[in-house]
Amino acid sequence: MKKAPLLLRQQGFTLVELLASLTILSIVIISFLSFFSQYILFSVRAEDELTAVNAAEEVMYEVKNEQNQPGEIQLNNKTYYPDVHLCRSDMEELGRVHVEIFREQNPSSSAEPLSELYSYVDTDEYGSLEGAPSCQS
Repeated sequence: MKKAPLLLRQQGFTLVELLASLTILSIVIISFLSFFSQYILFSVRAEDELTAVNAAEEVMYEVKNEQNQPGEIQLNNKTYYPDVHLCRSDMEELGRVHVEIFREQNPSSSAEPLSELYSYVDTDEYGSLEGAPSCQS
C-alpha cells in the first residue's frame, strides 16, 4: 500500500525553476544574436575591401595596357571611384602609378581609401610622362 502515495505525487518543474531556466536561455540567445550581428557587419566590410582590391587591379590593368583611366567602376552592385596618380620616377624608362579606390566620388583630404595599389609603367610603351610630376619618396 505504500505505492499509492508515490503515484499520486507528480514530479515536474516549479514556476521558479521554469522562470530561471527561461532567463538563462534568453541570456544565452541574446549573446549569440549580438555575435552574429557583429559577424555580419565584419563580413560586409571585408567584402567591400576585397571588391575594392579587385577594382584597383582592374584600374591598374587599364592604365598599364590600355592607357586610359576609368571614371567609376561598378562591382557587386556598388560604385567605386578610382583616383590615379602618374609620376616620373628617378629612372627615365619607368614611371610610377598609384591607384586609390574610394566609395565617395569626391573624397575629402582626410578620407582613407578602401584600397591602394602601386606599380610601374614602361615609358617607352606608355608614352612620355613629361607633363607628370616627379615622384617623391
